[in-house]
Amino acid sequence: MIGDIVGVGARGPVGLSSLQLAMGVRARKLEPRTLPVLRDKRGQDIGACVTGGISLAVIGYERLLALAVPAAIEALLEVRVALGLDAAGEASLPVLVSLPEPGRADDDARFGGEFLAALAKRAGFRVAQDKSAVVRTGRAGLVEALQQAARLLDDGEPAVLVGGVDSWCAPAVLAELDAASRLHALGAEEGVIPSEGAGFVLVVRQQTSTRKVPAPRALAHIVFAETAVEEGGTPGGSPNVAAAMTALVRSALGIRRPELRGPEAWLLSDLNGERHRIEEWELVAVRNDLDVRVAHDRFLEHLGELGAASGAVLLALAVAFWRTGAAPCGRALLALHSDGPLRGTIAVEEVRP
Repeated sequence: MIGDIVGVGARGPVGLSSLQLAMGVRARKLEPRTLPVLRDKRGQDIGACVTGGISLAVIGYERLLALAVPAAIEALLEVRVALGLDAAGEASLPVLVSLPEPGRADDDARFGGEFLAALAKRAGFRVAQDKSAVVRTGRAGLVEALQQAARLLDDGEPAVLVGGVDSWCAPAVLAELDAASRLHALGAEEGVIPSEGAGFVLVVRQQTSTRKVPAPRALAHIVFAETAVEEGGTPGGSPNVAAAMTALVRSALGIRRPELRGPEAWLLSDLNGERHRIEEWELVAVRNDLDVRVAHDRFLEHLGELGAASGAVLLALAVAFWRTGAAPCGRALLALHSDGPLRGTIAVEEVRP
């Protein structure tokens, strides 16, 4: 087991907290917004899903911080005192954050220790810089962050804040998507709806308490977090036959508490409307007989493309759905595909009060 989730926070285009976001997704409230003075190569307006309260003039580094800080504050809200992170406490907290992959048009030299320091300062806690890091491997980056968190917890850290944040709502990033024919638009058979979001979970290994301060209540158990590299799929190379994700899903499905009722898992995938992603996933589904074994929700269809924030937001949504009794079963499986060859899966189990 990786650890227990004791706090969650998230925000995005249909909600400014994990609960609001979950209910907005459940109600399918997504409404892409036409961006001013931006047209694609067809001459059509470009639309995106933007988060309320952040000016479109804020882009890049500052926009990612504007998304991440409130989500981190929410994840820590109920546990600050118990973990010594309040104003009177002296504790510092390791932070592991999935950020956009290097080389994108909005890349920034501050996407490292400077980002983590600014996040902690604005969210009101002390960051353990020597134990913190950013992960820049795309949608599957959260899995690598959780693996790093597990090692820190094994080494004695009481808690680790793990999350992801991304925004595609910048003119240069949208121009890149358009040039690569990846934007969804009238007349386009496939493509992504650019979006943005942030999600965080606070993960602990063991619950500890004192007479004065009760231990934080576990909301979910993270029981599996593994990555693999998908071979093939490169131009002129062998085809992508989805061998890595097939094996990851099979392994994750093999971990299950017998008392959990309903389908074997509630599957939350990051499918985003691009044909090559759907074709890869269909191979995974057929080989693992997923149509009859899992309840599959494709939440990015109701959130837009979240990039490096996908895993963290989906994980926060799973916990929010459990807390409101809206989930189809007590076990969630996240399937995450980076644009490159990295693939990752996470298995999480509900903890009932």
